[in-house]
Amino acid sequence: MVYRLAGKKTPVGFFTATRKPEAIEIGYWVDPQFWGRGIASHMIPQGVS
Repeated sequence: MVYRLAGKKTPVGFFTATRKPEAIEIGYWVDPQFWGRGIASHMIPQGVS
C-alpha cells in the first residue's frame, strides 16, 4: 500500500485478501518504521471494499 506521508506518496506495507463464500481472509504487513500511525486501520477497510 502507498500512503501520502509528509506530502509525498510512500510505500508502507502490503495487503492481500481472498474472498470465499463464508468469509474474507486477509493478510497485511506494515513496515515497522510506520507502526503506531493508524495505517492498518485505514489499510484494511480500503482493501476489503
